[in-house]
Amino acid sequence: MKVLKYILWGLLTVVALVIVIGLFLPRQIHVERSRVIDAPANLIFDQINSLKKWSAWSPWHRIDPNMKINYFGPESGHGAGYTWSSDNDSVGNGKMVIAISEPGRRISTSMEFMENHPSSINFLFTPEKNGTKVTWTLDSDMGMNPFMRWMGLMMDKFTGPHFEAGLRNLDSLVKTMPRGHVGSIAMMEYPGANALSIRGTIAPKDIPMVMARDYSEIMKYAGSKGLVMKGAPFAIYHTWSDTTTDMESALPYDKADPGSGRIRGLVIPKGTVVRCEFFGPYEQSMMAHMAVEQWAKDNGKKLGDEPWEEYVTDPGTEPDQSKWLTRIYYWVK
Repeated sequence: MKVLKYILWGLLTVVALVIVIGLFLPRQIHVERSRVIDAPANLIFDQINSLKKWSAWSPWHRIDPNMKINYFGPESGHGAGYTWSSDNDSVGNGKMVIAISEPGRRISTSMEFMENHPSSINFLFTPEKNGTKVTWTLDSDMGMNPFMRWMGLMMDKFTGPHFEAGLRNLDSLVKTMPRGHVGSIAMMEYPGANALSIRGTIAPKDIPMVMARDYSEIMKYAGSKGLVMKGAPFAIYHTWSDTTTDMESALPYDKADPGSGRIRGLVIPKGTVVRCEFFGPYEQSMMAHMAVEQWAKDNGKKLGDEPWEEYVTDPGTEPDQSKWLTRIYYWVK
């Protein structure tokens, strides 16, 4: 009996030490991994900002490709989220929502995992000479539970390798994707234009479908009026967010026309603009807008708030997306 008593006292002592020492362990934990990827920030950003694209690179999706996922909120950016459930203990159950989305710069998410304290998952994008440095971090508050604090000591060992694998997967993924690049940026005098347009507020994911519909409707109307198209299709972006955009699909014509119904006559006046040429997939054109913003900052210029994009290359005749030319215009105040 004395032996059992000593064993019991020994166990209680160990448990007491674990609890006492645990109370003095760090409450806040931080896990961080980085990798320089030979790709523009915006291309990498798009693979993370849309949670549905995580299946192509996330290490947890590869551990359990059959886990149950339920997406909610917008397609990408602020408010986009998903819940997941898996029988694999390494994947478990949880919920993630994008809280902050700054194109080409930062993504911050709130994650709940296995009923633990919410964690903050962050991705930072820093330009480097040979690409973009992507930093993936996890920050979590382990609370007052001493056992959770002991677990926190092992978080870097458990989570760090998954972050490393995910960054490697991202690197491999973007290497296979078409690359956009920014061409010339210059001020010029815009000659003005007559156009017909249809304006509406839509979700960014619906832009291709809405453009195709609007252009078809405009062309049918213009044909009935004998108007001749003079130039490439374009679109004016009056406002933009991750969830909605106030966009105006437009086609230029040889003379002014008042339009009818949803179609309205549009006159773009002469004026000073900055024009940026971008070559690549349409969804990567944000890098051109960012380049124009940097140009304005470097040259002390103030830009208008409603840029327009002119789609010069016809995708129907040029299958190579890297050759698609889009011209981005901003008024110079």
